[in-house]
Amino acid sequence: MILSKNDSAIKSCRASIACNLFNKAPIMTHNHFYPFTAHTRRQPRIFACVAVMASLLPLCAGGDPPPADDYSVWRQAQFPAAFGNPAMEASVWGDHADPDGDGCCNLLEFVMCRNPNVSDTHLGPQCRIDGGDLVVTYRETTATNPGVTWRGEWSVDAGFWLAPGVLYQTIATHSGYRVIEARVSRNREQKILLRLSAWR
Repeated sequence: MILSKNDSAIKSCRASIACNLFNKAPIMTHNHFYPFTAHTRRQPRIFACVAVMASLLPLCAGGDPPPADDYSVWRQAQFPAAFGNPAMEASVWGDHADPDGDGCCNLLEFVMCRNPNVSDTHLGPQCRIDGGDLVVTYRETTATNPGVTWRGEWSVDAGFWLAPGVLYQTIATHSGYRVIEARVSRNREQKILLRLSAWR
């Protein structure tokens, strides 16, 4: 996986949880504007194909417009007065906006089934060390048509991030969301970081 700040194929929003195993103590950073925020995925061939298909198939078979995804519906409901206003996209209703100032952008507020208008950092991911593993517990929406993709990614240097090797377990289910435990083994590494990444 290659991450680049210069590729504009698709925007992503990041939240990070870091754990330094030198000190055997979890260090949590939940600020989506940390250096690896808003990176992009370098997959030009795949996204070029998606763009072509979108332009060729704007309607469903019956002639109706495709149904709105759950994230779009959620944004309209959360920001009824601001949604669609270009002047307020960056500060209120955009993917990377953080109107409640709690360090979590709208994309991740939706993924974690949080309130984007209320600072609710207590509902953010929790980090712990379990034996030789780094474990992060977080809320995950149960939306059936989310319109957003997310996954856990791990790194040893906060520069190159990998998805393979992250194991997931559902530990509780509630109305509208489930509680997920993401786990990665340090595999003799002295330091390992794990983050939740979301994009669309």
